[in-house]
This record gives sequence, structure tokens and C-alpha cells, in this order.
Amino acid sequence: MRVDTQALGLSASEAEHRPFLASMGIYVFERDTLFNLLDTHKQATDFGQEVIPAALNSGLKLKSFLFDGYWEDIGTIKAFFDANLALADEQPAFSFYDESAPIYTRSRYLPPSQIYQSHIRRSVISEGCILDRCAIEHCVLGLRLRVEEGVVLDDTLAMGADGYESEAERTLLRSRGEIPLGIGAIGCNVQVINKDRVQEADRHELGFTIRSGIVVIEKNATLANGTVI
Repeated sequence: MRVDTQALGLSASEAEHRPFLASMGIYVFERDTLFNLLDTHKQATDFGQEVIPAALNSGLKLKSFLFDGYWEDIGTIKAFFDANLALADEQPAFSFYDESAPIYTRSRYLPPSQIYQSHIRRSVISEGCILDRCAIEHCVLGLRLRVEEGVVLDDTLAMGADGYESEAERTLLRSRGEIPLGIGAIGCNVQVINKDRVQEADRHELGFTIRSGIVVIEKNATLANGTVI
């Protein structure tokens, strides 16, 4: 799979150390060219394996662009997890705060996060979160996440919530023996630590899976008091 990367502009010494190419999956077409290709190859389902080779074989003029900046393949649970947590490093490989090219999140008109007596270190907190007397260490917390008193999150990627529950709704849920959205309060004694050091597991009936040693709590899952994974 080695190729001569000098053809893409690398020096001879650079090409010697970097002889392999990976597709980033970013393609730019003229509109009519793309429509003609898709119309001709109606059964094609993959650009990299079908559409691009078909375009090349048809004699169309194709060019590649050498990208030499930050890029990560997040095609696995572990790769996705690691790439997200790396954003919380003290000197991340990729920063949202690059002065020459800042990255802005999509406007959602959410309130700013509220943080009460919590310890937070090396973490990224998204909009609309409510953190109450908890400890957050090297984490990325998604939108609208609610973390209650006594919770400790370490090396955690939490995707957040799709909506809010009012205090009245949360009180009503508790009175029915149900569990509100978020990560629960002190006393629940739940631990998600992969205690048995399992690498791969499917426990959908319990609301979680494990991939490459990473415990993934599935959407809408509830972990009962005292659960230890």
C-alpha cells in the first residue's frame, strides 16, 4: 500500500517517512457531474469504493488534495471516545480556540451552564448543563446534562440530553419511583468502572455495552441503585 507521496508535494525525506495515504471521505463535485455519476450507477452505496473508482474509469478528471492538519478517524467506539476526551487535554492536538480559525458551535439558544459548589478540572462543559456539588475530572459533557450531588465523573464522555425536565416533573417522577434525566444524586451507589476489565460485551438487557474496554451506557437506559459495572 506504499505510494510515492512526493507526487503530492512532500519532500523526498518526508515521503520516505510518510508513504501511506488515507481518504478523509471529503469529496467535491461539480453538480452536474455528480448527478450524472449517481444516475449512471444507481446501485452504488459507497463513494470511496464505488463512485470514485467509477468516475476514474470513465475518464473524468480527478485530483487529490494533501491535507496536513489535524484529522482523526472516529469509526470505532474507542476512536470516538479518545478523540472527544483529547479535547479536554491541557494541550490538545486540536483546539476550538485557534485564533486563526476558531470553531463555533451551532446556535441552540440554550441558557449558560449552572455550576453549584463543584470541582471541575480539565473538562469541556457544553451549554445548558446543571452541575450540583459534583466532581468532574477530564470529561466532555454534552448539552443539557444534569449531574447531581456527590457524583464523580473521571475520564467520561457524556452525550447530554435531548430536553429538559422541570422541577415539578422531576419531583413527580421520584414520587412514582421513577428516575429523572441525568446522573443521579449521592447515595445511589452506582459505579461504572468496568470492574471485571472486560474488553467486549453486549448487555442490552441491562442498558450497556462494552467496546475496547469502554463502557457505553445506552440512550434511555436506567441504572438501578447499587449497580456496579
